Amino acid sequence: MDEVAYTSMVCDRSYEKINNISNEGVYIEGLILEGAKWNKNNLDEPDDKVTYSPLPILHISAEKVKKGVGDMDKPNKYHCPVYKYKQRTDLYKIVLVYLNCEGAGTGSAYW
Repeated sequence: MDEVAYTSMVCDRSYEKINNISNEGVYIEGLILEGAKWNKNNLDEPDDKVTYSPLPILHISAEKVKKGVGDMDKPNKYHCPVYKYKQRTDLYKIVLVYLNCEGAGTGSAYW
């Protein structure tokens, strides 16, 4: 049985410099990480005394896949909630995105 699964990818470039812009999904700019930073291709520990760090442009799309194949089932992906406001409640939660977290041997259980 097929279903739809979300995929997300962080682009380390500005929107104008992205090669091969996809017609599928959305590009989101202006998101902020709390208690972490984006380092090349993974989540990483934040710098000392820095609580918030910018997340580069995020591309979110959906794919038709067989059950159990999407990003949400991978152990090296952190299920990162995106909120509309700083206050973190289900009332302001928009979506979960899946961010790479393989760096420094931490994995999704750490985050």
